[in-house]
Amino acid sequence: MLVVIGILIGVTLSVMSTWADFEAAFYGFAKQAKSPLPGLSCPILMTSNESQTITIKITNQTSEKISPSVKMERSTPLAPDTTFEFIELAPNESRSFTWTIGPENIDLGQFIFAKVLVYSAYPMPDQENTCGMFILPIRGSGTWILIITSIISILSLISGAYLLYKSDIPVKQTRSAIFLAAVVLLNLAVSFTGLWIQSIGLLAITTLMVFIIFSLQLRQNT
Repeated sequence: MLVVIGILIGVTLSVMSTWADFEAAFYGFAKQAKSPLPGLSCPILMTSNESQTITIKITNQTSEKISPSVKMERSTPLAPDTTFEFIELAPNESRSFTWTIGPENIDLGQFIFAKVLVYSAYPMPDQENTCGMFILPIRGSGTWILIITSIISILSLISGAYLLYKSDIPVKQTRSAIFLAAVVLLNLAVSFTGLWIQSIGLLAITTLMVFIIFSLQLRQNT
């Protein structure tokens, strides 16, 4: 029972996180850079009434002084809200940026999307990244909801897998359930880091494993 609870919560969280990032990638932001932009930090879940922040730290990893410009786009029900920042960075110097997002940025009913583009400043190339936030139709703190549900899922999966391992049930019957619990844990980590392509693959494996376990259970009961 613990494994089932952990799987249900874990898959739900992974689906919401992956869905939001998937929608952000195809939202309509113009693709202008071939290089990914590392370090973009976005909320995973938000509620319909709260405001949170998107942050990024840009570091000059070249040996020369550079003057890049930073373009930030946030979704709105109409056209994206766009802002520009112009900076100068000495070699190895860093600069952090923070932007606020809130109910005014909700689009497509239950998402907020954002894109950050750092224009090239020789020898640094253009870099960009997107992220999506899933909006829960309730009031409160999306961060705390995410933390609490993630803890419940992780503890349920680990405890349930341990109890299955120590039970008298034959190993062949418990191995697939323990493997599924491990896949769900991995999917949580992958989806939370914004790797939505890999997360879709893990969700497909999860669905297949659930189907296999259900089929085996039906055979045993007939």
